[in-house]
Amino acid sequence: MNKIKEYKKIIIIAIFIGLFICLINRKGNHENFTLNIVNDEYQITLYNNQGIKILSETYPIEPSIAEISKDILEISITTGSPSRYSYYFNKESSKISSTFFNPIIWGDENIAYMDENHILILTDMFEQGIIYKKIHRDFTETADPISAIISIEVIDDKNIELNYYSGPNYIEKIELINYTD
Repeated sequence: MNKIKEYKKIIIIAIFIGLFICLINRKGNHENFTLNIVNDEYQITLYNNQGIKILSETYPIEPSIAEISKDILEISITTGSPSRYSYYFNKESSKISSTFFNPIIWGDENIAYMDENHILILTDMFEQGIIYKKIHRDFTETADPISAIISIEVIDDKNIELNYYSGPNYIEKIELINYTD
């Protein structure tokens, strides 16, 4: 009988420890932003890791907020499938990126997007000049220009593998591209 009571105590303690850890993690996931409804609009406020308010903006529709790495949030507004505008917030450095149309994240802090001339741009998320490369190809013209890009995989610290559709017949091509030159 005493062993059963001891096991019950251990189980109860383990449950409380588990719940405590969940609450700490839950708080940590949201301490860098708040999302509130104000006058039928969505107000997002971003805070850096020191708790300092960096930005507060209001949107007519609910933004999507995703933690894409330990220090970076992606804030997106969809304008219909598959259209979205995204920007990034570095919680540690307090940097806020430009807004990009349907970006693809590759590597740690890099994005790819298609410009208005159907040119693929590879750049670092916060456009610090670490990476900037224009890629001119016969990308398949699609309703969402970036959907011509199948994948971007980092091969090493200088090269990516770019997999994309080319031309009106959606011919799949794979290229190794040096993104540092």
